[in-house]
Amino acid sequence: MRFAAVRGPVGMASGFLVLAIICPTPQLAGAAEQVPFDSRYAGTFTLAIDANGNGDLLFAGAGIARHLGQSTVDGHSITTPSATDPLRSIIDDDHDAVALVAANGDEIHLSKLGEEVLDFSVPGRIFIRGSGTFRVKGGTGRFAGATGSGTFDVVAEVIGFGASGPFGIFDLRFAGTISSPGD
Repeated sequence: MRFAAVRGPVGMASGFLVLAIICPTPQLAGAAEQVPFDSRYAGTFTLAIDANGNGDLLFAGAGIARHLGQSTVDGHSITTPSATDPLRSIIDDDHDAVALVAANGDEIHLSKLGEEVLDFSVPGRIFIRGSGTFRVKGGTGRFAGATGSGTFDVVAEVIGFGASGPFGIFDLRFAGTISSPGD
């Protein structure tokens, strides 16, 4: 088979088009397609509060998540009191680590940025309501290198007080997008 040389701007453009079809460019890491992500977890928490009002929050529970199925959440957050509202605390994503773990051990790693507010609206009960944003910071297995973001909402109820602070139960939801899981 013999190819004729085509000269000039039209020939060069069609030559580049042929090359682009024959040799597609690879996808850049992190440019993976984003797909919907939604999860809901329930479990227990402990909150140790220091003399400055900073909170060391540990939480864990079970639930279900799109792309993970039945899974668990394990998290650690540092909260700082708001300078303007004594009932409000700030969650800083630089000091926040959340792992969502599938039954096969694959993990999605998240961090949260938001706030929590004490709620005394029901007599005799103490709630903590939190909300904000999250970002996906990779993971393991099919979620290695994952990206994504979204929002979170949590409602926790204080059911008792220990030596270092309150403990209780929570209901936590993440909703947003995540890069398409690998196979």
